[in-house]
Amino acid sequence: MNGRGIPAGRNAVIPTVTPEDARYPDMIRGHGNNRHVASPEAIRIPSTTEQVVEIVKEAVRDGKRIALRSGGHCFANLVFNDESEIIVDLRLMDHVGFDDEREAFVVEPGATLLQIYELLHIGWGVTLPGGGCYATGAGGHFSGGGYGILSRPHGIVSDHIHAVEVVTVDERGEVRAVVATRDPDDPNHDLAWAVAGGGGGSFGVVTRFWMRSRGAEGGPGDLLPKAPSTVLCTFAAWSWGTSPRRGSRRSCPRTPTGPRSTEAWTPPISPSGTGSSSSTRRRACST
Repeated sequence: MNGRGIPAGRNAVIPTVTPEDARYPDMIRGHGNNRHVASPEAIRIPSTTEQVVEIVKEAVRDGKRIALRSGGHCFANLVFNDESEIIVDLRLMDHVGFDDEREAFVVEPGATLLQIYELLHIGWGVTLPGGGCYATGAGGHFSGGGYGILSRPHGIVSDHIHAVEVVTVDERGEVRAVVATRDPDDPNHDLAWAVAGGGGGSFGVVTRFWMRSRGAEGGPGDLLPKAPSTVLCTFAAWSWGTSPRRGSRRSCPRTPTGPRSTEAWTPPISPSGTGSSSSTRRRACST
C-alpha cells in the first residue's frame, strides 16, 4: 500500500489516463496555470518505484519523450508543452515518514509541502525551509533547491537532502533505480549532488528523498531544523500583465501550529495616483 492506501506492487496495473478519459483535461495543465497546456498520448500514474522503472523502460523502448509532474507548480512550460508525449504524474507517491535504517526522514515526490510540514511538525517537531505555497509537490521543489521563508536561518531544502532514489537511463539505454547519497565515498555521489538543486527531471525521476541536516546527530527530533511556533510573512501580488502599483497584499500564512493569518489589501491605484479607501479590505483570523 502507498501513502493513500492504494494497492501497489511490482505487478499492479499502472493507472493510465488517455485523451478520452474525463480526467484528461485537468491533468494536462499546471496548478492554476492555463498558459501552458500539453497534449500527451497518455498520463501514467505510478505509486511505486518499480512502476516508475516500468514506465521509463516503455518510454525508452518506444522512443517517447516523458515529462514529470509532482505538484504541477512549474510556471514555465517545462512539463506542459507540445513535446511531452508521456506525462508521469507522481501524486500518488506521497509518503512521508522516518527511515530507521538510514536515520533520515523519507519524502516521496508527490507529497505536498502542507503534508510534509504538518507530518514533520506533528510527529517530530521539525521542519524544512521550503516554500509557502502548500500545494507544491516535493519532487520539483526539492530538486530545484527549495527556497522559503526559513531559508535565511536554515538554508534551502536541498541543503538537507541526505540521499535520493533516482530512476536513471544509462548510455546503453538501461533503466534502473539508483540510491545516491551525499557521502563523498559513494560512487553515485555526483548524482546526489546534481539532483540536489539541478532541477526536476534533469537527471532522472526522483522517487524518494531522504532528509537529514548536515552534521546532525541524535534522534529524529534532532536531525532537521526545529519548527517555529510563529511565522510572519509579507508579500505583494498582482495580475499578469498589470503594473504592481495596481494593488498589493500582505499576509501572515498558516503556521505549523494552526491556521493563523492576517491579510490587508490596498486599493488599486487610480490614474491620478490615489486610491479609494472604501475598496481596502482587511482580514484576520486565528485559532
